[in-house]
Amino acid sequence: MNKELKFKKLESLINEYTKEDVVVAFSGGVDSSLLLKLSVDKAKNHNTKVYGVTFVADLQPHEDLGITDEVCKEIGATHIVLQLSQLDIAAVRENHIDRCYHCKRTLFSSLLEYAHSLNINTVIDGTNADDLLSYRPGIKALEDLKIISPLRVASLSKSEVREMAGRLGISVAQRPSSPCLATRFEYNTHLDIESIKMVEKGEAYLRNIASRNFRVRMSGLTARIECDTDIFDAVIKKKEEIIEYFKEIGFEYISLDLEGFRSGSMDSKMKF
Repeated sequence: MNKELKFKKLESLINEYTKEDVVVAFSGGVDSSLLLKLSVDKAKNHNTKVYGVTFVADLQPHEDLGITDEVCKEIGATHIVLQLSQLDIAAVRENHIDRCYHCKRTLFSSLLEYAHSLNINTVIDGTNADDLLSYRPGIKALEDLKIISPLRVASLSKSEVREMAGRLGISVAQRPSSPCLATRFEYNTHLDIESIKMVEKGEAYLRNIASRNFRVRMSGLTARIECDTDIFDAVIKKKEEIIEYFKEIGFEYISLDLEGFRSGSMDSKMKF
């Protein structure tokens, strides 16, 4: 199916879903922003309501909350914030290989409870077709809970989502992905708030150098920085400042990964 047909299929799906009130799991990334924009627009045809619901949790980058609020205002959506503690879940806290399943199941169970409190039965999320190509045990949790993933149903890839979002003038169309902070740690490593905050601060600092893909992978007190290879020179030029800041926030060793940014690099040995 070519992309134009995919776009039409997505619009048709959203138009059908918004014949009733809808809850959109809204992270502020391009995937969920596209769904929220389309849902708000299509809901006007049916005089229904759309709620963009954001999780504020231990493993979500703090800056995401400000972005979600801005995008909701831009789109004209009702923004709801649910606060949860992912580290209360043992499998998440110990970063088991199926961590994502338990995390998603807990978060989206809470989201379903919220939706049902509003007598809403349709809950949608931004899983796209590319997500099926990597190790994502959380997708099974979404399936178990019967969460609808329209981008996946319409077979839209990440690049196609970005293109459609750009056409609609969504401000975060080219925003780099911002996955759960647990992905920065080796599996079966105990997660604590202090280490999570170190990683979050490190990545926020690096994004001041360039608004590009950055990951700070943490092993012990070593930071392994992944970034797009075409900005290696910019990072190296700032190395003294980076070293000073990273040591200030608690790292002892700071390295630049010569393979560059790889989404899901901690999953390279996983089978799916």
